[in-house]
Amino acid sequence: MFEFGPTDSGRLVAFLELEGRLMRQEEWWIPPDLEREIRFLEGKSPKNVGLEHRMFMSDDARSARCAAFVNRRWGTHQGDAETGFIGFIAAAQDAMELLGTVLESAEDWLVTKGCNRVILGFDGVPGGRLGIRCNDFDRPPRFPEPWQPPFYMVFLDDLGYARYKPWLSWSFDLHAEELISLSQRVLARSICSVRPFRSADRDSELTISRDLFNTGFAASWDYYPMSQGELEEEFSSFGLLGDAEQILFAEVQGVPAGVCIGAPDLSDLMRSLQGVSPTEEQIRAYLRHDDCIKASPNTLAVHPDFRGMHVGPVLLASLFQVYKKRGMGDVEALYVDADNVEMVSLMTAFGGRPTQRYTHFTRKLDARPHRE
Repeated sequence: MFEFGPTDSGRLVAFLELEGRLMRQEEWWIPPDLEREIRFLEGKSPKNVGLEHRMFMSDDARSARCAAFVNRRWGTHQGDAETGFIGFIAAAQDAMELLGTVLESAEDWLVTKGCNRVILGFDGVPGGRLGIRCNDFDRPPRFPEPWQPPFYMVFLDDLGYARYKPWLSWSFDLHAEELISLSQRVLARSICSVRPFRSADRDSELTISRDLFNTGFAASWDYYPMSQGELEEEFSSFGLLGDAEQILFAEVQGVPAGVCIGAPDLSDLMRSLQGVSPTEEQIRAYLRHDDCIKASPNTLAVHPDFRGMHVGPVLLASLFQVYKKRGMGDVEALYVDADNVEMVSLMTAFGGRPTQRYTHFTRKLDARPHRE
């Protein structure tokens, strides 16, 4: 079993190539943005501030891998300095024992860092690949959703992890009477104005987005305050700045009250680039020439001072209008926390149909079974 850090560039390349070697024959697997992942694992991303991590890989460098993370910023914000994270999981179908070995090694490293609990399927920073797929394995993911085979979930169950913090996806029929009626009502009664992201004022618009993110998501279990550099990297990675019409701000008397963001589905583009980071120009060209534009609402944050004023419903209804004008008939909202009662109520009110497609796993490190 190999254990190595961010400066071991040779093994890092083999680590990242392992998933593609195992999955590229799978119909629905999407190659990740390898340039972004290398930058992150080398410690060169804005997200690495306060982050410490190690990589673990099976002896043959072909069967199993994972990475362990300690994020002091997450721990400070959440008041939890004793939880670590394991992400970047990949394994061959006949490699459960090897996966168990690399996971145990990752947990041992986390224990040396003072952790007594692990959350698996999360690298300790907001965004990125969230969770392990647990449903709809024969359905194509919508980028930035990952696709993992069903045996991952079976492996983790068999290795003694407990399921933790599921994510819901919500499907909407944009032509359904329930959605149209509610959209008309909330827009007619709105006390806020809605406008798109102004690309000409990129820096100031990102500052507004950052402030709304950091106040609107303060209570979320997977979140802590992000820097502007982190947020800009996130926007660029998921194609948001190449499709700024999907970034909507709500304002009350000129004061930013909320933000709602949809992401273009870049699945086909990412497959064609085979791990190369798409440029904004490539994203714009892809969206311009794609005959069937697909997109997904994936962020809705309302400043606490404006909650209870129907800002969230107005923003969601406005994004649905953008999609209808593009000729879309159905959309999915991705990564809704099943414990977020307000968001679940909002999705339900618009006629959304939920599916649990991803979950995390967890266990206490002082109570884990040790392997012989």
